[in-house]
Order: sequence, then structure tokens, then C-alpha cells
Amino acid sequence: MNRTAKWRELLKESFATTLLAYERLRRKHKFVTPNDKDLGVCHVCGCFLLLKVHTPLKTITDHMEESEYGEFPANCWILKEK
Repeated sequence: MNRTAKWRELLKESFATTLLAYERLRRKHKFVTPNDKDLGVCHVCGCFLLLKVHTPLKTITDHMEESEYGEFPANCWILKEK
């Protein structure tokens, strides 16, 4: 049953599985905001905002380079919280 790996498919499947697992956790723990229906994907970093808004700020900032902050617009909640 061995076949040549199609890396794009594998990455998409792995990403989707991970995203679904996080979404289940978000719902289980009732991590919600009044604006969930309006949250999509950040056009700067590509993160899913339904999940990111519940991520501790320290976790976010620990994984960012100082130069990356300049890419966010002035009204970004990450800049305001930092």
C-alpha cells in the first residue's frame, strides 16, 4: 500500500486535523466572544482568529520577532495588549 507522498495533501490533512482538534477544545471549554461570527483569518500572520484571541498573549509574543510587530496595523489588539 506504499505510494509516493504528495506533500501538499499531507500538509493539508495534518493542518486540518490539528485545526479541528483545537476547534473542539475551543467549543468544549466555551472559549467564545460576542464577535465569533465576524472572526476569520488574520491577513498579517495567517492565524485563525477564533483560536488566536484565546491564546495567552505571552504565548503569542514569545513566538514573534520584534520586527514582526511593525507588520500589524496600529489598531491591532496584539499591539494594544503588548
